[in-house]
Amino acid sequence: MRIWLALSVLLSGCAASGDFQQLQQQLSGYAQVAASGAGLDEYLAGGALASAEQSAGLIRKLGYRQLGLAQFRLDSASGGTATGCVDFSGVEIVDSAGELVQPSRSEALGFRAEYDKQYLLTKLAVSGPC
Repeated sequence: MRIWLALSVLLSGCAASGDFQQLQQQLSGYAQVAASGAGLDEYLAGGALASAEQSAGLIRKLGYRQLGLAQFRLDSASGGTATGCVDFSGVEIVDSAGELVQPSRSEALGFRAEYDKQYLLTKLAVSGPC
C-alpha cells in the first residue's frame, strides 16, 4: 500500500513538471510570434487569441512594429492555470519612421494564464509589477 502511495505522489510530480515544461515552451513560442502577429493560433486559443489578434491589428494599423522579445518566467502551472512574470525590458515599439514609441507600462509585470489540454493559452491577463 505504501508503495502505491509513494508511486502516485512521484507520478503526479512528474505530470506537474511536464505541464510546467510544456507551458514554458508555449510561452516562449508565443513571445517569438507576438512580434509579427503571425502564427498566434499555434500558441493561443479562445479569448487570448482574439485579444492578441486585435492588438496585432491595431499595432499594424498604427504603423508600429515590435523589436525584441518579451521574456516569460513561469512560476507555477497546474490544473490549467499558470502564473508568472513577463519581462518587457527587451521590447521596443517603433513607428513607421523607426522612431521609438514609449509605452506606458512597467518593465516587468505579473501574469495569470489559463491553458487547455494542448497547452494553448486560452486566457492571458497581465497585472501589476512582479
